[in-house]
Parts: sequence; structure tokens; C-alpha cells
Amino acid sequence: MNRVNKILLIFVFLICIFNASQNIYAEVYGSISGNVYDEKLGKGMEGVAVGLTDLSGNYRIKVKGRIDAFSSVTDRNGNYVINMVPPGTYKMVLIDTFESKITFRKDPKQIEKQVILEPGKNLVNVNFRIKRLGIIYGQVYDTDGIT
Repeated sequence: MNRVNKILLIFVFLICIFNASQNIYAEVYGSISGNVYDEKLGKGMEGVAVGLTDLSGNYRIKVKGRIDAFSSVTDRNGNYVINMVPPGTYKMVLIDTFESKITFRKDPKQIEKQVILEPGKNLVNVNFRIKRLGIIYGQVYDTDGIT
């Protein structure tokens, strides 16, 4: 076998290994998607953080020896997607962040959902319907009147 054929054979072998690893990787992980809906306004809520925790409420989840956090922020229509989630049982939670300017009742039925993600599957329509208490608008000034 000449040198060119050996190089070509090695190249084809590496491509086969790469494709096999991509298929294994794609079959294991999945995604979780849904919508956060404001019942008061009758539309999706933009800018809400949606996080994934283990069943103990930890946001840092151990995946193959590595610690990861899984979250997303809703778009202008209230939709979110969390990609590359390993299979398992999790709690989906809405995170009341300072940046979101959103206050909602701390009712676990409203802001938490338990989900089971099977290997290679995608969960869709993991939706939340929220009754907001209100939105805070305005500016904060220091003692010199500067924002």
C-alpha cells in the first residue's frame, strides 16, 4: 500500500469515528422548551429567566464529572429553549431576577415543574402560566440626584 492510500485510509477512518461520536452525542442530549405566559396581560412574558435544577434545588448539575448550569431567558413572545440537556429528572423553575423587573407569586405550582428528559428526546410545551403581582418601573437616584 503506497503512502497516499495509507493517508486516505486514515482520513476515512477519522471521519467515520467523528461521525459516530457525533451520533452518540446527539442521541444522549436533548432540549427543553416552552412558554411563560402572563395571564393578566394575555401574552408571553419577555425577559424571564428559566432555570433547570436537580430535585434538591441545586442549579449546578454534575454531568459526566463536570458541573454545569442550564438556563435560558424568554424572548419577546415568552418562548424559551434550553439545549444540550443530559437525560434525567429535573425541576424547571422561573427565576425572579433583579434584571427581569418581574414580581410573581412564590407559589411553587406556578413557578416550578418537574420534568423527565429521556436520552435523545426533546421536551416541548413545558409552559408556565403566571399571575404577576406587578411590574416595577422607574429610576434610582443617589444622594446627588444622579442615576
